[in-house]
Amino acid sequence: MERYDRDFLGLEVVSLQDASVVGEVEGLIADDRAKTVAALIVNTGSYRSRVLPYTQVCSVGEDAVVIESADGVKLISEAPELEALVERNVALAGAYLLTEGGTLLGRVSGFLVDATSGVITSLAVTQEESAEAPDLEAALLIPADSIVTVGSEVVIVTSPRSEATDTVLAADELRGLPIVSTNQGRFLAEIDDVILTESHEALAGFLVNLGLYEPQAMSFADVSVIGPDAVLTGRTDAIATLSAQPDLEALAERRVSVEGSRAVTLSGKSAGFVLQYYVNPANGAIVGLQFLPGTAQAHVPGEGYLLPLAKVVRMGRDLVVVEDDFASTLRPVEGTSAPAATHAAVNQEEVGHLPPTPGADHIQLPVAPSSEAADVPAPGWIVEGQQTPPSCTGKHYLLGRRVLKKLETAGGRLIANVGDVVTPAVIEQARSSDLLLVLSLNVE
Repeated sequence: MERYDRDFLGLEVVSLQDASVVGEVEGLIADDRAKTVAALIVNTGSYRSRVLPYTQVCSVGEDAVVIESADGVKLISEAPELEALVERNVALAGAYLLTEGGTLLGRVSGFLVDATSGVITSLAVTQEESAEAPDLEAALLIPADSIVTVGSEVVIVTSPRSEATDTVLAADELRGLPIVSTNQGRFLAEIDDVILTESHEALAGFLVNLGLYEPQAMSFADVSVIGPDAVLTGRTDAIATLSAQPDLEALAERRVSVEGSRAVTLSGKSAGFVLQYYVNPANGAIVGLQFLPGTAQAHVPGEGYLLPLAKVVRMGRDLVVVEDDFASTLRPVEGTSAPAATHAAVNQEEVGHLPPTPGADHIQLPVAPSSEAADVPAPGWIVEGQQTPPSCTGKHYLLGRRVLKKLETAGGRLIANVGDVVTPAVIEQARSSDLLLVLSLNVE
């Protein structure tokens, strides 16, 4: 029979030998490596609690834990193996639960125990910030076999097959991410800023713990995983003072950031501004820019276009140089507050101030294809039975484009192959798999 850890609390401990009440259960000692309850902590009424090794338990009922003899209850100093477990300061209930892919699943609100053997079978995970009085009926049960690390603050489990791996993160999403030790299961620091390589085309490292004292940093080489909710590292000494890492210090002192940079074309004409950049978390490479064409740097959050890195010639200290025909590859950022057609029209006026592309009368930004241009039913990407979102008043800007990179879900399901034409079905599958931004950066 399985019981939650909290169901043990308050149970009387009864000795069969003399039919006496030895004490009351006030806690559990878990062995995270064996994934078992190693002992129960028993309040015997004295100034010091005792421990009851679970191997001494005969049965667990609704009202009592039955043992053979009171001799099985001892001081923790008399059980060095249990004392070692306590000193390791590992935590299950109350810990944050992260996957190996850096996704936060919630907090461990408790765990299920096979009352006969003491084996921990599952972790109960809730989304509640406080794990003091969680609703276990609404908890997500994670098999204990998936546990990789149990620490003082964090429990790490294997990633589910459904976890997205082929994705990108915006620079703003990196700042504020906690850095977690996969060996110790604890939080090491929080990312305050990003350090780029000398070419500004990839991550070199992160600045952490900025404040009154000497800044610290972590090299990208020490990163195991960058996930949507945390950065994981296998090195306990990954974070060190910036002065102790001269290569990172030299890059950080240049105070170079692509964000906010002005953009010019190869022919020397103003092109617009870079709002932020997108990073491939697997290798730290910058894969695209959020770009605002025109001469006005002020913008509405979420506004702008995606500019693939293929159209960027050089990212420098002061400027970003782009190809003269950069505008032909711009695509609206998904989730902008204005409808795609309106958004394109507004920025078309701004781009009117830009120089003409050689061989063309003026620069044309991408607009939604006409109904004649794509053999799909209006309004473009509606799934049967689904209403059109209010922000979509025309065809999706990706319709009719050709895919440049094979796109699959984390579970291996094919969404689109190289050379495929983007259809409403492809867009909807990419959207439901959180891969729409990846698709946007990998089409003609």
